[in-house]
Amino acid sequence: ALEVAERMLTYYGVDSARYQLHSGDLRGRTPLEDASADAVICCEVLEHLPDPSHAVAELRRTMREGAVLMLSAAIRMESVDHLFVFQSHEEVAELIRRSGLQIESDRAVPLTKELEHTPEVYRQLLADPTVPVGYICLARAI
Repeated sequence: ALEVAERMLTYYGVDSARYQLHSGDLRGRTPLEDASADAVICCEVLEHLPDPSHAVAELRRTMREGAVLMLSAAIRMESVDHLFVFQSHEEVAELIRRSGLQIESDRAVPLTKELEHTPEVYRQLLADPTVPVGYICLARAI
């Protein structure tokens, strides 16, 4: 993943002095120093960990005040490699807030064949325990 990220950044002409790429194990302590990151991206990871709360707290530990986190998670998606199954997007949002992050924007999307819904149908799908949901948010360290 780091090699792909490096190739993408190079392809788009992002100067390597502007970023550092790191890999770490969110089940423990990552190799990053406290409050050392300006931005963190964590996509489709939490559901693969036994303790997502620890993982988000660890991400927060690495973030400077005002740093941005972009996070996505699978909701109600049982899979052999999902060690934790979130039951609602609110559950993920609360985990993020408890870790000292302020959600600036977020979106929960029912993952159905029909992509366009009325607001009422959209709310019903988000509440339906049989409908998987994708969740994405942008949060800031406070």
